[in-house]
Order: sequence, then structure tokens, then C-alpha cells
Amino acid sequence: MTVPPSPEGGLFFWYTGGMDLGLMQLVQAWHPDWLTQVTRLVSVLSDTPSYFFAVPVVAAAYFRHGRRRLAAATVLVTAGNLLNPLIKSIVERPRPTTDIVSVLEQANNSSFPSGHALGAMVFYGFLAWVAWSEGRRGLAAGLVAAILLVGVSRIYLGVHWPSDVLAGYAIGLVWIVAFRWLVPVR
Repeated sequence: MTVPPSPEGGLFFWYTGGMDLGLMQLVQAWHPDWLTQVTRLVSVLSDTPSYFFAVPVVAAAYFRHGRRRLAAATVLVTAGNLLNPLIKSIVERPRPTTDIVSVLEQANNSSFPSGHALGAMVFYGFLAWVAWSEGRRGLAAGLVAAILLVGVSRIYLGVHWPSDVLAGYAIGLVWIVAFRWLVPVR
């Protein structure tokens, strides 16, 4: 087994090959067809088209219940997803390749950060924060589980290195913390 290739260009790159490769091999150690289908389904939870459906539905539900600020915040917080293409264009980290790991799904753009992980953290993380602050611990836990499953699915499918997923989570978390600090929603 070889280590991940170094990138061709890009302003920033750090080599995390040992950690990334080891974690990816662990996640991909067992991949029956049914699990591949499940991870593809989980991954859809954080596709851009899913947000075009989910964000207006959640915002409308908050609005209908008289929570206009929270409805607006739900729409505005998802603007954090715009960070992803900007960072990808700066970093230009290559995605995992079939000569190193199992690549079960193809993607065309740069690998860092994981847009699915960032998007899941921004949207589901924000909703988890709201649920937790309202004492709805079970819902918050379910949303956190969805965030984690999306990240694992991206690694399992061979679309991202684990460090891409962790970076997506970190960037998304910083975004929602800053958003909640700057924009009062109560």
C-alpha cells in the first residue's frame, strides 16, 4: 500500500498520509453492497439539493409557529456552505485515488474540506444547538448522529480523506458559533 500522493499545486497542503490512510483503511475494512447503499443514502442527507428542500421546509415550520427570527436564522446560517468552494479553490487538495483506497463514488472538485461534512455541521449543527437550548436533547442527539454519519459516509465512499471531514466539521462549527454569537435568534 502506498501513501497518498502529494498535490499538484495549491497554496496550502499538509501531509497527513499516515493518519488519513490508516483511518480510511479502518472505515473501509468491511464494505458489503448493502452498507455501500446505506452510506450513499446517508451522504444524500448533506447534498446541495437536499438543502434546497430541507432549509425552506424547516424555516417555514419555524415561521408558521411564530418564530420568525429563527426561521430567518435557519436560512442565513446555511450561507456558511459558501465557504466550501472558496476554501477548495485555495487549497486544491486532491481526492483519494483508486490506487490507494476504494473509491466507491466519484467527485470532480478538490477534496479539502469536505463540503458534505461542512454542510452537515452548519445545518444540522445549528438545528442541534437550537434543539439542545430548548431542552430537546433527543432531537439534538439525533442531529449530531446525522452529522457524524455523513462524515463517515464520505470516508467510507472514498470521496474524502478523514482530515477533509474533520476540517469540514471544524469550519462548520466555527461558522455556527460565530453566527450564534453575532445573530441573536431568541
